[in-house]
Amino acid sequence: MSSDAIMLVYDVLILICGLYGIYSAVQMKKTGIPSAILISKEESGNMKQAEKFCDAMYHPTILFGAVACLYSLAALLNQYFFKQFVIEILGIVCFLLVCAWFLKKMRIAKDNFA
Repeated sequence: MSSDAIMLVYDVLILICGLYGIYSAVQMKKTGIPSAILISKEESGNMKQAEKFCDAMYHPTILFGAVACLYSLAALLNQYFFKQFVIEILGIVCFLLVCAWFLKKMRIAKDNFA
């Protein structure tokens, strides 16, 4: 399997994860039940302020999902059309920074509402 095919699979998986993250955030907002992608079933069962956790994580999860989708689409476009190393590096750096920010927000929300 070529490296282009591996990167294609990787980018498609990130796109799917981003879309699922957005879907999960919307479901959390509607139901008030924390998503299984953010918190385990055991932790969510013991959570005292589940609705506040959902409210606190709604916008960060939407933003993270949107950035994941944008990153994967930009990576796909760059891989097949632009082929610029700078775009690839900037995309990876931005995506990793948003990942770190999202994990920090999630840790804060778990500490405050668990």
